[in-house]
Amino acid sequence: MSNVIEETVSEQNSTSSGTVDSVTSSFGCLCPIGSQFKAPGSLSSEELHDTVLTKSPYDSPEQRALANVCINTIRFLCVDAINNAKSGHPGICMGMGAAAFVLFDNHLKFNPSNPKWVNRDRFVLSAGHGSMLLYSLLCLYGYDSVTLEDIKSFRKLNSRTPGHPECAITPGVEVSTGPLGQGICNAVGIAISEVHLASVYNRPGHEPINNYTYCIAGDGCLMEGMSAEACSLAGHLKLGKLIVLYDDNHISIDGGTDLAFTEDVALRFQAYEWQVLHVQDGNDNVIAIDQAIALAKRTIDRPTLIKVTTTIGYGAPTKISGVDHEKAWDKMLAEYRTTFPGLHASFSAEVLLGRVDSTVEDAIRNEAFLNRSQSQATRKHSKSILNAFAPHLPSLMGGAADTTPSTLTNMECSGDYSDSNRTGRNIRFGVREHAMGAISNGISLSGYNMRSFCSTFFVFSDYMRAAMRMAALSETGTIFIMTHDSVGLGEDGPSHQPVEHLASFRAMPNHDLWRPADSIETGAAYSVAVATKKRPSTLVLSRQTVGAVPTTNYDGAKRGGYVVNRPPEEGSVDGIIVATGSEVSLCVEAAKQMFTEKKVRAHVVSLPCWSQFERQDKEERILSVEAGSSFGWSKYANHHVAVDEFGRSGPGKDVLDAFGISTEHVKARFLEIIGASQFARPFIGWPKNPFVFYPFKGSEICKLDASLTMQINTTRYNAHLKHLGDQRMVMNRIQDEISFLFRAPAFLFRHDFS
Repeated sequence: MSNVIEETVSEQNSTSSGTVDSVTSSFGCLCPIGSQFKAPGSLSSEELHDTVLTKSPYDSPEQRALANVCINTIRFLCVDAINNAKSGHPGICMGMGAAAFVLFDNHLKFNPSNPKWVNRDRFVLSAGHGSMLLYSLLCLYGYDSVTLEDIKSFRKLNSRTPGHPECAITPGVEVSTGPLGQGICNAVGIAISEVHLASVYNRPGHEPINNYTYCIAGDGCLMEGMSAEACSLAGHLKLGKLIVLYDDNHISIDGGTDLAFTEDVALRFQAYEWQVLHVQDGNDNVIAIDQAIALAKRTIDRPTLIKVTTTIGYGAPTKISGVDHEKAWDKMLAEYRTTFPGLHASFSAEVLLGRVDSTVEDAIRNEAFLNRSQSQATRKHSKSILNAFAPHLPSLMGGAADTTPSTLTNMECSGDYSDSNRTGRNIRFGVREHAMGAISNGISLSGYNMRSFCSTFFVFSDYMRAAMRMAALSETGTIFIMTHDSVGLGEDGPSHQPVEHLASFRAMPNHDLWRPADSIETGAAYSVAVATKKRPSTLVLSRQTVGAVPTTNYDGAKRGGYVVNRPPEEGSVDGIIVATGSEVSLCVEAAKQMFTEKKVRAHVVSLPCWSQFERQDKEERILSVEAGSSFGWSKYANHHVAVDEFGRSGPGKDVLDAFGISTEHVKARFLEIIGASQFARPFIGWPKNPFVFYPFKGSEICKLDASLTMQINTTRYNAHLKHLGDQRMVMNRIQDEISFLFRAPAFLFRHDFS
C-alpha cells in the first residue's frame, strides 16, 4: 500500500507564530509536524508512514460496499425516527453517520449485554441534539436499552429515547448532553479518571483499566467558551487517550458558521497542545476515518482532535462480540487477582462496587465534634473535615478554580494530578469555573465509581450553573464546595456578595444545598453528600468567622432541620425563628437574651438543607433569618430578616448590620412579630432614606418619614407619595409591611398603587 500516500508539504499562515508545517495524505489525514506545535514524542513524517499504512478492514471494494450499507442503515433509521416524531435533528445523523459507524465498528470496545462493564471505551455525544445517531447505534449494536420500539417512541413522553441523551434513563448513554459544550468537558473528566485509575491499579501485563474516551462534538460545542477551558486543560494534562471527532459541517442554527465562527479550529487546538488530524471527506471515506482514529490511538502523549469535514444531511453492523471483549478482560482480571491480591481487593471494592468504608463516616463525625467549640469560618471547618476523611476515600478527586488558598480544598494526603503525577488527586483547574463543573461531572459519571468535588466562591457559581444543573439532571453525586457565602464577606463588595444564589439553587430539582452553621453541621453536610450518589450537593460556606453553637445536633442536621435552641424552662412557645449558616449563632443568642430580658420564649430552628428537611410545623409566628434573598422562605416562615437587594462594600460586620443581620435586630423583629414590642421598628437596609413603620390597626395614618404618608383602610387603601426616590422599592416595602400587619400574603396587596 506504499503507493496510497502522496505526501504534500503545505504551509498554513498562523496569525501568531508564522508558518506551520503539515503532512497531508491522499486519504485526507492532516498531522502537524512543525516544531512550533510539536509535543515531545509527536510523530515524524517517517513514523506517520509506518502508522497510517496499517491494514484497514475497509480495504476491499466488498468491505466498503458492506460498510456503506451499514452507514445508510444508521442514517435512514435516524431519518425515519425523526420523521415519525415530527421533531429532531437529522443533519448530524447523516453527516457523521460514517464516522460514528467506523468508531463503533472497528475501534470502540464495549459489551451491549453489560453496558456498565468497567473497562469499556467511553463514547460521549457532546452534540446531544443528534441523539438519534446514538440511539440508532445502540439499537443496531444490540443494546437491550434501545429496541426498535424505543426508536419508534423517539421524543415521546416517558420513552427511553428522549430528545437529548439522558444517562439516568438509557443504559449505554454515558453522560447527559444537550447544552452544547457540556459533553466535551465531561469527556475530559472521564479521561482524567481513566488515566488516574490506570496509574493506581495497572501493572505490567495486567491492566484492569485500559480504555479510550471518544467524543463527537460539533461547531456549537467548540464555540461555547467552556470547551476552550476544558480542552486547554486537557492539552496541559496530556490526556493522550482522549479522542474528539469534530463534525466540521460549517452549519449552525442561524446559518453558515461564517456568520460568527471563522477561526482556524485546527490551529487553536494545536495551540492547546493537541494532535490535530483532518479527514477532508468525512461523508463516506471510511478508510480515512479508520486510519485517523488508529493514528490517534497510537499517540499517547497528547489528546487528539480529528476534524471530520462533512456535509450536513449527507446522504446490520458486524464486529467482534462485546462479550468476547469482556471475557478476555475477565481472564486477565482473574490473573490480576492472583498476582496482586491487595490491589485487586481495593480495585474490586472501590472501582467495581463503589463501596465507601465506614472509616469515612467515622472520620467526618470525629473531626466535626473535635472542633465544635471553635468559633471560625465554616470554610475552615470544611478544610479540617475534608482532610480528615479524604485519606479514607481514595476514589475522591477534586480541586478549585484558582481559589485553593481561599476555598481551602486541597487534600493534604495527595499531590497534584499532572502529566508527571497521574496518581495525584488534587486538580488545578485554573480560572475555568464552567469547565471545572462539567469536568467534575465527567469524573463522577466516568463509570469507575469515582467521587468528585470542585470549589470556588459562591458568587462565581454563576459561571458554572449550567454544569451544576446537568449534574442534577444526570443524577450524579458531584460535590460543589462554595465559600464566601453572603454579604458578610465584606470589603469585596456587591460584585462578590451572593444574594439571590441560595434561593436559585434551592429551586433546582434533585439538588441539595447545604448551608451549615458550625463544625457539627458542616460534618453532617459532608456525611450526607459523600453517601449520596444520585444527586449533587452544594456546600455553601462562610468566609467570616461564625460563632460556635454548643447545641447543634449532628443527626438532626443530617435530617436537614431541627430545633437547635429551646427556652430553659417548660412552657408554651411564643414563636419560632428559622435560620441557616452564619445566622444560626446570632439567632440563638437573640433567643437567649429575649428570654432573659422579657421572658419571651422562642424556639430557634436550624435548617441547613431544605431538601433534606422532612417536616416543620408552620405556625403563624415563624421568623426566618438568612443573609441572602428571602425568596422561597415563605414555605417555612411567615416573616423574614433577609437581604432583598444587592450588597454593599464595607467591613463585613458593618454590611451585615446594615441589612439587619444582627442579634439586636433579630430580637426587635421577633418581639414585634409576637406583639411584645412597644417601640417603633426602624427598617434596616433602606439604601438612602431609612424610614420607620409604626404598628397600627384598622384605619390609621402611618408615617414613614416627613415626605411619605399612607392612608390605610381594612377594605380599601390609597397611597399618596411625595417621596422622590425609587417608588417601586418604596411600594414593595409598603406592601410587605401591609402584609405583615394584616397577616396576609404580600402579593395580595401588590396592585393598583397610584
